[in-house]
Amino acid sequence: MGHFGLPYHLPGGPKDKFDYTAVTYDELLKFGVEGVSEDQWNFFRNEFTFLGGFQKDIFLRDLRYMFNRLLNAQKRVIIIGLNQSVGRDQKLLEFFGEINALVRPLATKYGFDYIDMSDVLKTEDDLAKDGMFGGAHFDRPVYKAISDRILNLLQPAH
Repeated sequence: MGHFGLPYHLPGGPKDKFDYTAVTYDELLKFGVEGVSEDQWNFFRNEFTFLGGFQKDIFLRDLRYMFNRLLNAQKRVIIIGLNQSVGRDQKLLEFFGEINALVRPLATKYGFDYIDMSDVLKTEDDLAKDGMFGGAHFDRPVYKAISDRILNLLQPAH
């Protein structure tokens, strides 16, 4: 769950998360969240348990579950790695590197294709012009390069 008005990353970096279940309905309104009734918000607060920031064991369990389902369904899977090298938000880039280090070997084990964003992103000019200088938003030519790589992977072998 995320909302532009609620905190997402804390000063500790992307591994730390804000406990939304600790926010009262009145506080929610002060954050500028609209379209959620008090009953809906209280349902959320009562039914969900905050587990904290990134949970490696839960992530890997969920990833294996999803990969097994895709494999059993005989789906073609192409994983696009995260940007771990270009930008200024070092904590985010390090976190994305940690995710890639978990996902890539598992994707290889399952026989899934993997697109390494380090092969596509070279400089900050490749990032979106949104002032963020890092993360998962890119300039248009990068999306074209990614789509070209996907199309290449989907071409039948000759």
